[in-house]
Amino acid sequence: RATGEVKPEDNFYIDHKTEFRGTISLFSESKNLQFDGFARLKADLPNLHWFSVNFEGDKSDLAIRFDEPKNYQGEPLFTGLYLSRETARIYPRIMAPLYFRKDRQLLPVKGLFQYDQEKDRFIFGDSTKVSTPGHLKGNQVIFHNKTGKIEAEGRFNIGEGLKYIKVDAAGYAETKIEEIEADTLSGGPIVDNNLQVELMAGIELIVPEELLKLIITDFRSSSFDAQSVVYASNPNFYRKATAELFPEDKEMQRVLDGISLNTFDLPKKFNSYTFLFSRIPMKWDVDYQSFVSTQSVMPLASIQGELINRMVTCYVEFKMPTNDDDRLYIYLRSPSGFYYFFGFKQGILNMVSNNTKFNDLVVGMKDKERIRKMPDGQTYEIQPVDPGTASAFVKRVQAAND
Repeated sequence: RATGEVKPEDNFYIDHKTEFRGTISLFSESKNLQFDGFARLKADLPNLHWFSVNFEGDKSDLAIRFDEPKNYQGEPLFTGLYLSRETARIYPRIMAPLYFRKDRQLLPVKGLFQYDQEKDRFIFGDSTKVSTPGHLKGNQVIFHNKTGKIEAEGRFNIGEGLKYIKVDAAGYAETKIEEIEADTLSGGPIVDNNLQVELMAGIELIVPEELLKLIITDFRSSSFDAQSVVYASNPNFYRKATAELFPEDKEMQRVLDGISLNTFDLPKKFNSYTFLFSRIPMKWDVDYQSFVSTQSVMPLASIQGELINRMVTCYVEFKMPTNDDDRLYIYLRSPSGFYYFFGFKQGILNMVSNNTKFNDLVVGMKDKERIRKMPDGQTYEIQPVDPGTASAFVKRVQAAND
């Protein structure tokens, strides 16, 4: 093998925007070069870090592999979207340390990165996604060097602090890299938060079957009054998000193919979600420490696996505070005018509706139906609340959007 050492004073670039120093080797059995050392992006970023690399590269089509790179000081470097546990702000990272190591990983990215010279942008993402154009699954972040715009897509870590229930979310986010000043007290970012996201969200709650059947019957019997979801209007979003949440399978491939034909026939066997929302436009609200929905009418795909695929009045909040006391709130209104409110925090699911049948069932539940012992020895409890709780929640979401 032949090796050469690239020193700092050489100012050597592997491609137009990636500087390298370290060892380059050529093995007789490979046409590609082996790079082992440190690289740095020539990009319009506030702080540029040298990051460790060890990869085999094709000079004509360079894609650099990265997993958990470190800088010269041994600090781990990250790429993706992160939520500060100190300031409750979401901030992007491109090959840079987190403000605090314990910050939440909202959309972490590892795999490969490539520089797209034609569009002057850096693409970081899941290896298959970067190397295979059109591949649907995997986290990816694109940094536009001229504008500072960041586009992120893939699977978002939402509500990791929720116990006994869960939120699976996938979709798209857009933000900007800005010159960030540190808050001198916390050391965290005080950048204006401008993160907008669109999420397909599957939510699993523990709700008695009798109650869910009542909701499904209400939605189905009145669904002709509601507009159908136009999946063909944004097939790219729906295909990618669906691929993230559901298994790769022949049946699911038919579902993905059907989206551009305006169908979304999810097989029930794959869809265990209590509620599956096809697309929730949301924004991060620093004061609430929450993602709140930004539109009042949204596509509801299914309830307990039963397909609805209608535009419905809905408000959603995913609360992710700095103390990890995650909460979830959903307000759904069927075309018949009945609303259903669910609020979950600390093992307790609050419920209320203006459908008297629903409320009577909730109030009439026996203790053994209402309270269940969970595997960790704690309890999951269903509690009725008064209608004022639901209307206060709706007002809160509306206020966040004023």
